[in-house]
Amino acid sequence: MKNIILYLSIFCFATIGCKEPDVTIAKQQEGEDSIYGSWQLVERSLVAGVTEYWETVEDGFQYDIQLDKTFASNRFKTSNVFKDCTSGQIVLSDGEITFNYSCEEITASEEIPAGSFTYFYKFNEGQLILFPTHLNCVEGGCTFVFEKIAPPAEKG
Repeated sequence: MKNIILYLSIFCFATIGCKEPDVTIAKQQEGEDSIYGSWQLVERSLVAGVTEYWETVEDGFQYDIQLDKTFASNRFKTSNVFKDCTSGQIVLSDGEITFNYSCEEITASEEIPAGSFTYFYKFNEGQLILFPTHLNCVEGGCTFVFEKIAPPAEKG
């Protein structure tokens, strides 16, 4: 009887430990509301005095966010000082994304610590909406709207 209980216990633990991959996680990585892929800035909100207005952005900067939590960006392409700061690691937690640039000298006088940009994020009709936590934005303003231009690259 002890052997039957032992075999049943081993069988139960073996089947629990060998589950199929979580389909929900795969869908989050590949679906319309997935943070992973290439995103281009298409719109942003600004505040002038107490008035918030939206501005269409032509040729906006891009984030290329990979499944291994790395990213590349041309955000600072027009900067003479930081134009070589183009990549780093992301951290995702509780509706926030942090872009940690790999170059230590980067600062836009808005992030703490230097080179680390944190945003609240959400999706709206397939667009990625970023609202910075690292800026002191008056109600509204400072919102960035991105459109997905490509899924995440296949690592191989």
